Amino acid sequence: MAELPTVRIGVIGDAGVGKTSLITATATETFSESPPPVLPDTRLPAQCTPEGVPLRIIDTSSKPEDRSSVEEKIRSCDVIVLLFTLDKPDSLRRVSSYWLPELRRLKAKAPVTLVLAKTDLVPNDQVLQELKADKLDPIVQRNRQVETCMDCSAKGLSHVGEVFYTAMKAVIYPSAPLFGPAGANGIGQIKPAAINALNRVFMLCDKDKDGALSNKELNAFQTKCFSAPLQPEELVGIKKVVADKVPGGINQKGLTLDGFIFLNALFIERGRLETTWAILRCFGYGNNLRLNESEIAAARLVPAPDQVAELTPDVRKFLLQKFKDADTDRDQLLSPEELQHLWSTAPDSPWQGPRYSGTMVETAGRGCLTREGFVSMWTFMAATDHLAAVEYLVYLGYEGPITGILQLKGRRQELTSRSTTKAVPRSFLKGLVFGGESSGKSTLLRGLVGTAGQGSHSSDEALPHSAVNRVDCSSGTSSSSGFRENSKAITLAEPGQTWLQLSEVSMRAAEGMLASSNCSEQLLGYDVAAFLFDCSRPQSFREARLLLEHVATASGNTMPCVLVATKDDLGMHTAVEKDCGHACLALHLPLPISVSLQLGEGRSVYQELIKAAQQPSRAIPETPSLKAAQQFRKTMRQAMLWTGVGACIAVGGYIVYRSVRNPIWTNAALAPSECV
Repeated sequence: MAELPTVRIGVIGDAGVGKTSLITATATETFSESPPPVLPDTRLPAQCTPEGVPLRIIDTSSKPEDRSSVEEKIRSCDVIVLLFTLDKPDSLRRVSSYWLPELRRLKAKAPVTLVLAKTDLVPNDQVLQELKADKLDPIVQRNRQVETCMDCSAKGLSHVGEVFYTAMKAVIYPSAPLFGPAGANGIGQIKPAAINALNRVFMLCDKDKDGALSNKELNAFQTKCFSAPLQPEELVGIKKVVADKVPGGINQKGLTLDGFIFLNALFIERGRLETTWAILRCFGYGNNLRLNESEIAAARLVPAPDQVAELTPDVRKFLLQKFKDADTDRDQLLSPEELQHLWSTAPDSPWQGPRYSGTMVETAGRGCLTREGFVSMWTFMAATDHLAAVEYLVYLGYEGPITGILQLKGRRQELTSRSTTKAVPRSFLKGLVFGGESSGKSTLLRGLVGTAGQGSHSSDEALPHSAVNRVDCSSGTSSSSGFRENSKAITLAEPGQTWLQLSEVSMRAAEGMLASSNCSEQLLGYDVAAFLFDCSRPQSFREARLLLEHVATASGNTMPCVLVATKDDLGMHTAVEKDCGHACLALHLPLPISVSLQLGEGRSVYQELIKAAQQPSRAIPETPSLKAAQQFRKTMRQAMLWTGVGACIAVGGYIVYRSVRNPIWTNAALAPSECV
């Protein structure tokens, strides 16, 4: 087992408060009447602490000329022990007036253990109790950095070891992540992040999912965390305490979640933070109350630029079950409140920030998330941030092998120019939607999630606007329209399902993309591109064609492209119809798909985009650059062919020449005995 990192403990305070004497008494278990002014760093090996943590105790000078050295030492410490004594009244006053402000000035974030030294000079315990209530408790309440207060006597060897053990525990069992400052009632509160972590622990231990921990489940939990089961009398005692303090903390099935949270809050309030931390660390949490990297290290795949991370069918089954469990009112929707409860076992909701706020999925009224929208968001998350997807699946209680959450699939085979083989289907495809103003880009995206006639979106926004949904490739319908037409739901966990993400790109954004030095790398992350134009406006088609040629060329002539004629209900302009025929003939592309997006005819577009991505050979435009490259390759093949023929003729001529020129050598080679 690797040695734990050393905890650096700095001892500070006014002159004469007993800093050096305290360190000496701890290290030697003796009291020196004449200690040196400052001790060198004192190291206590791991065997000296119950947790097996080595300590380095750093003494500090009280001389003004050593101030810079003291400041440097303070900044390097993991925890601070701040001493004061009653025989030097100013030392207590300077705790609040100098030392704690000084720590803030130095930006020292180390927790502080406040220690009353020389208790052998205190007349009686009553004085200590009054001091704690009148002076020390207010200091702790006003200064969150102060973890705890205690007392010791180096001369009497009283509590000297406990001072540094308590300081060490403030580092390895910090209270700040678990417990908040006291409120108006003077009582501290367990923090939401700690509650969420304990919610997950409870969920994982509740094997039968009945909302309570039975005696068997409690003993399994106790054995996992502390390597020993609870005794029958201990079980009875725990349940009695919970039943007396928390209504509903105990029911007929066992200990409820409220009771479980109460017990841990009780441990924390009574200073037994090591108990709660032992539980959290047993279930993979670090001091920041997030899962340790080792818990998800097996999933730290590094996709190549042409690879996409996808959820496996087993994970989709798990997500569908989580949706069902979170849907408490059984309306086949997740309300914002139900979704918030779903994340109660995670540090926060992962679907925050511009990446997710700018992505549409299928929803119903009041912002409720449908089952399709829920799985679509997870599919999008896996493809765009696979590490976060793995982490939050574990937070939700996924207990299968981490390596079985994701599968990497490459798109390079699908993007091979003029490929004659059908690519291996992937379940998640990404497409770009180009087009001029009022060409219908936003309407196409909203139609993918079933809201084609709702709202508006400016095509000039800096960030691409995206939509994600499952598309029924058999009929070309998105899942939203498919469910309206067929009340029988398709199992989302079945293999062979296809999710499509479409991101709209305004003309301004397209110009910026094409002008960037890494344009080809950006395009490599997408599987297909749609180019929309208003079929009633010739200029709109000319813009779409020009953009198509630029994008196809920038992609290295590997991007499948689909032309879409929108506003078909207005009729196609004669000039547009003629130009379309010439352009598609020149580019070797199918004729544009004519649709009226306002009438909800986008389904054929989604189908065609998926077909183009899965069979790119039918949708790679023959741009001038591609034709030039093909002509160059043809010329090179011909040159190599004639070069080979010429070389063969030369070699053959040389052999004939030698045969005619030197027939004796030939005869000798064929019949060496005749040459003797």
